[in-house]
Formats: sequence, C-alpha cells, structure tokens
Amino acid sequence: MSRSITLVRAMVNGDTAPKSVAGILNSASAEALALMRFLPHSCGHCGGRVNLRVQSVGTSGTTGGLRAYFAHAVDEGVGCPAVTQDACRADEIGATMFGGKQEGPRHRQMKDMMLAAAAADAAVTFAQAEVYLTYGNAGRRPDVVVGINDQLVCCDIQLAPPPRITISGRTAFYEPACFRHAWVLDGAALDRVNLQPFQDLLWRQGGRTLAFDEECLEKSVSSKALTFKLVTITDEGNLITTAWHWVQGDDLLACLGMSPTDTGTAKDFLSQAFLAALASTDRADLQRWYEAVGPDLGLSDWNAFRVDGLRPLLGALASVLASEVRDGSARRPSEVTAVVHNALTTGLSDGRHLWAPIITMAMKRRAELPNAVGFGLKTAAMIDRASRCHDPAEFNRRIDVWRPLLLRLVPALALP
Repeated sequence: MSRSITLVRAMVNGDTAPKSVAGILNSASAEALALMRFLPHSCGHCGGRVNLRVQSVGTSGTTGGLRAYFAHAVDEGVGCPAVTQDACRADEIGATMFGGKQEGPRHRQMKDMMLAAAAADAAVTFAQAEVYLTYGNAGRRPDVVVGINDQLVCCDIQLAPPPRITISGRTAFYEPACFRHAWVLDGAALDRVNLQPFQDLLWRQGGRTLAFDEECLEKSVSSKALTFKLVTITDEGNLITTAWHWVQGDDLLACLGMSPTDTGTAKDFLSQAFLAALASTDRADLQRWYEAVGPDLGLSDWNAFRVDGLRPLLGALASVLASEVRDGSARRPSEVTAVVHNALTTGLSDGRHLWAPIITMAMKRRAELPNAVGFGLKTAAMIDRASRCHDPAEFNRRIDVWRPLLLRLVPALALP
C-alpha cells in the first residue's frame, strides 16, 4: 500500500512539528491505531485537515500500522501534491450507512429482549426504552435506560459499524452528565468486531464492551439477574482474537464502574436523573430536573432551593452515601471530603451550615457500609463547629419545607 501523504502534524499539546507518517504508523498496534483515529491531524505538505484511514485486518493481513494511511478530509487539500481524499463527510456517514432508516427489526428486537431481561431482575428498579435525557443544551435518547444500584445506565445498541463522530459524541454527552453509558453489540454477530469501526469502539474502552442476544435473555430469565456478554479483544500474533464471558450482578456493576453497595438514595428515574444532575456545572440542567420533580412534592420555587443551600447539601449527601463524588464542586472520587467541606464552610448568610445534622446522619449511615470513605479530624471539627452554631428553629423550619424532597431523593435517612 502506497501512502501519498508522508508527513503529518499531530495537532495536540501544542506539538505542530511535521512527523514522518511511516514513523508514526508502521510500528503502531491495533489499539494505538484505533485511539489515534480520534486525534486531530493536519497534512505536513499543505496544512489541510486529514483523517487516519485503516484497512481491515482481513484485507491487509496484518493488525499493525502498515495497513493505515492518512487522507485529506472533504474539501481539504486542494492543490496539495499529496492528493487523497475521504469519500464523504463524517457527519454524512451515518445517514449514508442507514439509508434514512432510523431502526431495523433486529434493533427493535434487541431493545425488547433487554427490557424483558431487566424485568426478570429484582435489582433493576427502572427499565425503559427511548428516554430523552438532557444535559446543558444537548440531549440524547439512549435505546434502553436501566436503573441499577441507584444509578442510571444508558445503553446504546450498536449493530452497524459506528462512525467515530458517533462514538466521540456519546462520550462528550454522557461523561460530563455523569450518566453511566454502555455500548451494546449484537452477541449473535461478534464476527463483525474485526471491522475497524468496532475496533475503534472497543479499543477506546480498553478492548472490551458489552453484548446482548437471545442467549443473554434466556440466562437473565433463568437466573433472575440481568445478564450480558462481556466481549474482549486481544492483539497477539498478528491476529485480533475475540472472546466473551457472562457478566451479571456485581461483575456487571464492576464493568460499568459502579459500586455494588446500595447507597440508600432513590431508585426511580426522575430522582436518579435529578441526583445525576448535581454533578453538572450547568445550573440550568439541575433546575430543569428540579422543576420536573418539585410539583409532585408541592415545591416550585427554584430560588428558594438555591438560597436554602439544597444543592451543596444534596451533593454532600449523595457523595457521602456513594463514597464517590456526585457533585460538580469536585471531580475526583477521592474528593468526597471536599464536597462535604464545601457544604459546611460557605458563609453564614446563606445558612448552609444549618444542614450539618443531616450530613452527620449520612456519614453515620455510610460508616456502617463496606468501602466507606474515611473522614479525618478536620472534617469532624468542621461538623462539630457547624452543629454547635446552627439555629435549631431555622433548621426545623427548613426541614419542614424540604422534608418531601429529601425523603424523595434520600429515603434511607431518618429525618427528624
């Protein structure tokens, strides 16, 4: 295979020096190629945007970088001496691939089977197809949403080879919105995993993904536990090898990066979506979910929610009970204490320190559960100081106002 473009620039980390294509690609592994396809590059000859194209393993006879080359993006590289060009724009690939069809029979069948499997599992508290989720100004409608262990898992069934713009677009939406996301392949057609777009998907997830089929449904019903196939790929001996094994229960939760411990927060869809929105840095996103939950509880005043310090309180409660950050004021799982401190140290004018007794309840409940986050002397001193300086009358007033919301979202707490 000849390469017309022999020099490229990797437009990341400020590194714009042209590099040899052979030096970049020839020794690259299948995983490195898949990850590289999501990075921006420009032509070292003309400066136009280029995309990394990779021939299939079957066609090229190799898993390495000798099957890869760069091609100019559509409308780029005009007049370039290295003339290669992609056939169509990335945003047109999906429309071309599906020919205008939104969903085929197998896609509908897999959704129905997944919902039936979820219904057989008592630990699944919510299961619905085509739920519209929003984050900021964006929205997504995952194929199936299931509620497991107090969290929403958004499942996208992927039967056709996925364009990179689809893969990166899902990641850009679900990760900051703090919804768990799972790509689900057809377990009865795993031979398609050797196609490069599926390689892009799997290697971006560490060489693994979930799959579902009739066998999964049968096992889910017989075991009364939602069951998937965990598909893994390896690049050894110039071959891509595919294998799978069953995952359910705690093993499934671990695959999704979830704790097997029941956190004591609400399990219904609206409540879980509301709690997930606490992690958003977009206040309007949380406000939308509050306005969806509030009317049923006799609550409608968003300004009162904000002034009374409910966001930092709920962020602290959710983070303490889950032993991982569920609030936008901190990002790493180890910063649960930072979320608690934020809820306790804001100035007296907004009264957030008045919620110290509720935070203490959550900390005591969490201490009794496995994998509890430890809190040091600094946190204990802050809790003690906040508890001693709060006004009991004002605390009782706020409890009376917000008890319906607190009980809805965190039913495990024994509120006064």
